[in-house]
Order: sequence, then C-alpha cells, then structure tokens
Amino acid sequence: MLTSPSFFFPLQQIMLNSLHKYEPRIHVMQVAGEQRVLSSHSFPECQFIAVTAYQNEEVRREGVEIGR
Repeated sequence: MLTSPSFFFPLQQIMLNSLHKYEPRIHVMQVAGEQRVLSSHSFPECQFIAVTAYQNEEVRREGVEIGR
C-alpha cells in the first residue's frame, strides 16, 4: 500500500520515514452528545522499521519493481 501510486488510494496512504521505528496505534472515540470517550490501543508486537526499496539489499538484488 505505501508504495502504490497515489491515484489508487489517495486518502489511505501513510507516509513513513525510512529507518524510523514505528508501532501501530489505534484511537477509538465514542461521541454521544457532549460526552466523549477516548480509548487508545497500541500494538508493540507489530513494531517495524521502515526501509525503502533502494536501501534493502535483498530487494535490489532481486530486482523487484515497487510502485508500478
């Protein structure tokens, strides 16, 4: 998804910085009148480091074309 051309899913892309560590987190907000309840959940087991294709030696070696 992150490497897809932007015209496919323009509002569903997330820009990541290469070589930065990320941990997915979801925020759920329930709104009823003036009352708001916010719940946040993180997923440490899903941590990852973003790597661009040209920085990944295996991807370069395989000649995989990304984003086409």
